Amino acid sequence: MTHILQRIASLLLIGGLCACQPASQQQQPANGAAPTPVPNANAVQAAAEPTPQIDPKGPDAAVGVARDYYALIEARHFDQAADRIAAGPDAPALQARYGRFTGLKAGVGPAGESEGAAGSIYITVPARIAATGADGTDMLLTETVTLRRVNDVPGSTAEQRRWHIQSVAWDAPDKRGQ
Repeated sequence: MTHILQRIASLLLIGGLCACQPASQQQQPANGAAPTPVPNANAVQAAAEPTPQIDPKGPDAAVGVARDYYALIEARHFDQAADRIAAGPDAPALQARYGRFTGLKAGVGPAGESEGAAGSIYITVPARIAATGADGTDMLLTETVTLRRVNDVPGSTAEQRRWHIQSVAWDAPDKRGQ
């Protein structure tokens, strides 16, 4: 019985060592074809996990629109960012507000409660932008983004039923680190 257990342990050890061999040392198939790659177990695990679906009518979708807007601000694409806002600020105003900073890092908070009015739904999302001035001064810019979508009413278009930025309200900047 001991002899059988030793033999099984030896086979397991040899099998484990073969599995650890680098790809360059693995045997090539007899027909000269390249060996079939073995998928990474972690990659298979990650691919099998479902991606959570975001309700396009829900507050998470509104927050996503605000995040996209601030990604444009961080990248200094002020024209594109201004195109995302229904009611100002325009590109020159965005350039004046953010262009003077050498560094911008924005973050958006969770969406507030939604409110309905005249066939539309409005939701606000708070935003904070850590900004570094040319002189090294750190500033914190706080803003409130108001997003709007039209309710699912007859005659409304798909575009109207998507969240879009209605307006952005700016608070006075706060200096940090002083």
